[in-house]
Amino acid sequence: MNEAAILNGAAEVLRPIALAMPFFLLWNITTPPLWTNGQPGLEFKMQLPMAILWLAASLVAVNYSLSAVAWTVFGLYLVRAGVFIVAAAKVTRIDAKGFFRAARGGLFLSASIGLIASALDQIARMYGVESALSRLLLVIAGSCF
Repeated sequence: MNEAAILNGAAEVLRPIALAMPFFLLWNITTPPLWTNGQPGLEFKMQLPMAILWLAASLVAVNYSLSAVAWTVFGLYLVRAGVFIVAAAKVTRIDAKGFFRAARGGLFLSASIGLIASALDQIARMYGVESALSRLLLVIAGSCF
């Protein structure tokens, strides 16, 4: 199997996983508000149904393809983040407008870095950089500034 085929196969799986990471991060920042507002048990109560949903969805997706599993993971992180954000917002009494006001800087920065990374990769391809590792290093270096 050549490098291009391997990279295409990896991209098919890693793309939805990479897209899921912002939702993973959003879900993780909901734990401190729940705990500090005296609701650590609420988090556990919400984790159990999510784990059951995760298992059921994964069992269905695995019957289709690895790509289906990856997109299922993306969807589950999206659902999980949404459920936990709503719970944390209720506990802290923050409305949706307040939440997005607090998150807009991080969302803007994430979108900007994503666009820069995509542009750098396209420019590298345009100038004939074929090595995935070389393009990755260029994207990492360029996205740090």
